This record gives sequence, structure tokens and C-alpha cells, in this order.
Amino acid sequence: MSFSKWIRIYYNKTIESIAFYPAIIAIGFLGLSWGMLEFDFSEYGKHIKSNLSWLSLKDAGTARTIISTVAGTIISLTVFSFSMVMIVLNQAASQMSNRVLKSMIENRFQ
Repeated sequence: MSFSKWIRIYYNKTIESIAFYPAIIAIGFLGLSWGMLEFDFSEYGKHIKSNLSWLSLKDAGTARTIISTVAGTIISLTVFSFSMVMIVLNQAASQMSNRVLKSMIENRFQ
């Protein structure tokens, strides 16, 4: 098998994976957070924070509230996504008979 064919096969497996878009989104947000930190500590960012006082947090309670809201939102979205996957799998499994499911499981683990 040639190297280009091998790359093409694994490229197709990667982009067809169920985790492809969430991984791209996570990498994008990681880049965004890095960029925002760089901007925050740059001279231009410090200048903006000094001129716009309402932009910076004054106490730890506000930061704690923001972080807990973001964490709660992420947990809620994770539970919702997991529930949707389980509903889809349950509906797909209900369309098959017990014999078909048993033979699929036996063939999968041989």
C-alpha cells in the first residue's frame, strides 16, 4: 500500500469520526483562549483595561460566579449530548431482532 493511499484512508477515517467536530471545536477554543491571554497581557490590552474600568473583575466572587456558570453549562451540554446518543442507539437497536443483534455481537468479537 502506498503512503498516499494510507494517508487518504486515515484522513477519511478521521473526518468521518464522531469526535472530529468536537475535537476541532476544542482546539479552536484552546487557540482562542491562548490568543485572549496574549492580548490581555499585551501593551494594547493593558491600555484598554486601564481606560475601560468596567472591563476588569473587581472581586473573586464575580470570577467564581462566571466560572461556575460556564462549568454548569458544559456539564449540561455533555449530559444532553450523551442522552441524544443513547436515544439514537436505542432506536437503532429496537429496529433489529434479537437474532440479528446476537449475530452482530458474536461477529464483532471474533
